[in-house]
Amino acid sequence: MARWVRWGGSKVVWIVLSAAMLTVLAWTSSATDDEGLWITVDREVFEELRGRTEFSFDHRPLQAAGERAGVVATQLRKGDIDRLSALIHRKYHRCGGFLVHGSRAEALETLQRAARIAAPAAVTFDVDQSATVQALAGRLDASLILDTITQLSTSFPNRYYVHPAGRDAALWIRDRWQAAAQGRSDVQVELFDHAGYSQPSVILTFEGATRPDEVLVLGAHLDSTAPGTSNPNFSAPGADDDASGIAVLGEVIRAAVAEGFVPDRTLKFMGYAAEEVGLRGSQDIAASFRAAGTNVVGVVQLDMTAFNGSATDVALLTRFTDSDLTNFLGQLLDTYQPSLQWTTDDCGYACSDHASWFNEGFPTAFPFEAPLGQHNLDIHTTADTVSTFGGTASHALKFARLAAAFIVEAGLVSGGGNAPPQVTISSPAGGAVFTVGDAVTLVASASDAEDGDLSPAVSWSSSRDGALGSGASVTTSSLSIGSHLVTATVSDSAGASDSATVSLTVDPAPGPGCPAGSLDFSSLALASYSNQNGSNGTQVLEAGAALRLTGNTWVRSTSRFTVDSGSVLEFEFRGAVQGEIHALGFDDNDSLNDAARHFQFWGTQNWTGGGRIDFNPKYGGSGDYRTFSIPVGQSYTGSMYLVFTNDDDAASAADATFRCVRLTSSGANAAPTVTITAPAAGASFDEGETVVFTGSASDAEDGDLAPSLSWSSSLDGALGSGASVTASALSSGAHLVTASVTDSAGASASDSVSLTVVGSSACSVEEGFENGAGGWLNDGASTCATGSFVIGNPGQRSGGGVITQVGGSNSGSASAFTAFNSSLGNADVDRGNCIFVSPSWSVGEASTLSVAYWHGQRDSGDDPSGDFFRLELSTDGGGTWSALASNGDSASNAAWATVTSPVPAGSTVRLRVQCSDGTSAGDIVECGIDDVSICR
Repeated sequence: MARWVRWGGSKVVWIVLSAAMLTVLAWTSSATDDEGLWITVDREVFEELRGRTEFSFDHRPLQAAGERAGVVATQLRKGDIDRLSALIHRKYHRCGGFLVHGSRAEALETLQRAARIAAPAAVTFDVDQSATVQALAGRLDASLILDTITQLSTSFPNRYYVHPAGRDAALWIRDRWQAAAQGRSDVQVELFDHAGYSQPSVILTFEGATRPDEVLVLGAHLDSTAPGTSNPNFSAPGADDDASGIAVLGEVIRAAVAEGFVPDRTLKFMGYAAEEVGLRGSQDIAASFRAAGTNVVGVVQLDMTAFNGSATDVALLTRFTDSDLTNFLGQLLDTYQPSLQWTTDDCGYACSDHASWFNEGFPTAFPFEAPLGQHNLDIHTTADTVSTFGGTASHALKFARLAAAFIVEAGLVSGGGNAPPQVTISSPAGGAVFTVGDAVTLVASASDAEDGDLSPAVSWSSSRDGALGSGASVTTSSLSIGSHLVTATVSDSAGASDSATVSLTVDPAPGPGCPAGSLDFSSLALASYSNQNGSNGTQVLEAGAALRLTGNTWVRSTSRFTVDSGSVLEFEFRGAVQGEIHALGFDDNDSLNDAARHFQFWGTQNWTGGGRIDFNPKYGGSGDYRTFSIPVGQSYTGSMYLVFTNDDDAASAADATFRCVRLTSSGANAAPTVTITAPAAGASFDEGETVVFTGSASDAEDGDLAPSLSWSSSLDGALGSGASVTASALSSGAHLVTASVTDSAGASASDSVSLTVVGSSACSVEEGFENGAGGWLNDGASTCATGSFVIGNPGQRSGGGVITQVGGSNSGSASAFTAFNSSLGNADVDRGNCIFVSPSWSVGEASTLSVAYWHGQRDSGDDPSGDFFRLELSTDGGGTWSALASNGDSASNAAWATVTSPVPAGSTVRLRVQCSDGTSAGDIVECGIDDVSICR
């Protein structure tokens, strides 16, 4: 386990290294002790570290970069990791634990998950495989477990993560597991390499037979540590911590292969690297599984299994674990080892590798060798050998039997292992398009491990038309017009079911020979909306590319059209008895339900505005179509929505049907049209990634204008010209990219697409004031007589027993603060409000803001009110502000504190600090800010 050490005494041994011995140390990390390493640790341990000079960083006590739910993010020197691990064991004798992170942003992100409540487990497990469990458990051999522990702890006595023997031990485990799995093509062994150190993790996989996408993980860590372990000549045998866990995994693997066990769910046995230095190996693996979307349905950790120091045989630990999975292990103990005593306990923050999986949202459980305090206290020392637990693996055998029960009961599905059937649709292909009346043949196959071929039992249905029939192949010619989601479903004899879906579209029949240039309604995306009096009708797209409107219905197309004065709108129309065209024209307002919208209508007059006008009122009859030609009486410089409306004044369901709609130009120059075809709106790219912009442009008079397209970005300006433009140096942030073109007559058109470029850093803003103000300003709205903010390193000041100014910046040697009297800068804040504001920062992705601040005030009572401190955030560029932190008119000792806040994607962020003194100057009022970051 990664957390406890008992020091062997108080003697200090000095070792003189010869030049030859120094070459042995060449394996160590190139990082020096002065290089920073970000960790998260619980508050109690952090306070201990703050009080110890040996853990000071950059010549000052440790600083908290952030805190949540009793967990603190801070920065250590890399060389302090061994001292940290030793201190936790020596002082607390418990699972204190810590996590190592690659950056400050990762540490702060972990804080956001510190108070996470695990989601319910994706699956539940039953205990109903007694015969298989007993058969597998009967093959387990305690002597083989002891042999593995002995070889690991003696042949590889220092398995530290950067030690050559640490890598050799991993390779030895790989080879041993491969030998155990010989003859099983469904069992594979692989190494998982980690950046920054040579020790890999080892993963053995039993491929699931029926539910391979549901994954179970059993893990232990293969590295070891002890004081001085960074010296390869020092011994860290780690027999109990955690050669015992690795040995249990290996014996369960051997027995499962010997028994011929084939799980339904995929099993992964993992030997983790670098657990003792902040769970680094398991963090890498768990993060990779989350990124890949792997469905991990249960994780069990085996860290220390051999030391029997308590009348209680097993402690099921509760920190960073899932209660349902933990209860399931308890049920397995009660069922298969009823003579054992077990309890629950808490091992503290991040006490073993299960915490890495829990942080990524996976359900975990951790059975431990004893309640805390009764476990092996010789771990992390040279005394952690097989003799410490009596040279026997009898206690570890209990955990091997528990692990064997787990892989059987969780690895096999309930009810004897009935596997659900599998359905696959082979025809038609997804996205296929048919014409109404076409014969559409649906083909599927269905198989079941128990029932065999179930294809004849497949049932078909459509999201539009309901049931379509049953069988491996169904042909139908009656699919209705529109988009369909067709589903094939089958159930096996045990009641398990599966389904598959495919999308297809049925288009109307071709139009009735409309004149060239007519609009085919089947190609228009239609959207209905209400008029000012509401809409109670319907719209139907009929065969023949006609649009029928029933009742009081208003419809617009999503296509846009450009018209000029003198153009002619032509269409064919057929109306029912008592039906009428209420209005017909172009909508120049994008707000669908805006009562103030207006139209350009045509009838006996040209008219714009509210109200209504009848066109050909009460044209009746349901017979033949009549053709109408309406002159357009007004030019439009932009595209408009073509709108059709039908009003039924009577209660009957009168309707109006339109077809063959077309616009004929008057001969005046028509503006070109531009369409951006790539990238898709809302696309995201990494900084430096090549982005290809493509577009089309056409003009009624000039033809193809795509080669003349001009491209520009709202952030980077001109990008180039042509039908296709490639850019690989786009700035990070949100871009609006525009393609524009002008025709030979001077008419212009454009199209735009939004995209986001994600910076190479996880943080879009990192401001520590080490290089000056960085765009921050004393705001012109400030009213204070003295106390403007300055950049520097504050020195501690006290007045009347109150610390009014901190000593030193939050990190580094600079921060922004109000100066104290005659020290750096001007006097403290007097007779008004000193306001300090940030520049604007564009934040493209959802992020977290972190700010360090302090406020010191000696309240002499000279002001009835008016003394206050406020730290405020704006996400709309300063339009509105919300308080992140505030203090009122009372004495306040100055001390650095950190506050965090979520920042939505697309925000324009500004910060504002207000430090105010009332009308009198008797109080001492000071404020400061440092370490501003906005990170994904």
